[in-house]
Amino acid sequence: MPVMALLVMPFAASAAFTSHEKEAVVNYAVIIIGIALLLFFFWALSRDNWKLLRDHGKIPPAHEGENKPKRTTTPFSLSRSQMAWWTFVVLTALLYIWYKEKELADITNQMLVLLGISAGTTVTANYIDNKDITDDNLKVRHQDSASSSNFFLNIISDQSGPSIHRFQNVLFSLAIGCYVLVEVIYNKRIPTLNENLMVLMGISSSTYLAVKNGENKTYQAEIHKEEEN
Repeated sequence: MPVMALLVMPFAASAAFTSHEKEAVVNYAVIIIGIALLLFFFWALSRDNWKLLRDHGKIPPAHEGENKPKRTTTPFSLSRSQMAWWTFVVLTALLYIWYKEKELADITNQMLVLLGISAGTTVTANYIDNKDITDDNLKVRHQDSASSSNFFLNIISDQSGPSIHRFQNVLFSLAIGCYVLVEVIYNKRIPTLNENLMVLMGISSSTYLAVKNGENKTYQAEIHKEEEN
């Protein structure tokens, strides 16, 4: 009997809600489930054996007499994480609207631009990484020596630690992405974003790539300076 009472209680409680309150409860439940799926999504992508969110690079082997490297994987990549984030936002929006409205949503031009910016950032960042890896004059890359134990610190850090241009990119991506998801949940549509937001994301991503292009040259110069001293 106590078990039966526990099973019946949620249904009895839901019957006391008005239709508006029920919709609010469903929306909150969807938000909670969405956050859980987001955490699972990034957990799955960050698994070491997949390396989908990690920088290209290599871990230098320990020489005789040296301690073994503390890690066996490269750090997390901001550009790859940004692409994964916008993929999650768009996919979640499409599935939620399809579930609620029983029809596919129209993807706005602004969302296509955001996907394009994230894809272009990833491709360019990958090109820069490959160029640095194959550059015979570049012996040291900070991606091969930075800690990979903290996802957030990895994506906002360059050769000198946490940097404002990376942090700015993360904040803008999170803010705009969360706004899109909230609009989708409450209005059941993909919102039309202000064109200036597209420009903002473009400037932020361009700044990140421009600085990234010289990160390892600066890092190598710093290493040489320390060795000379």
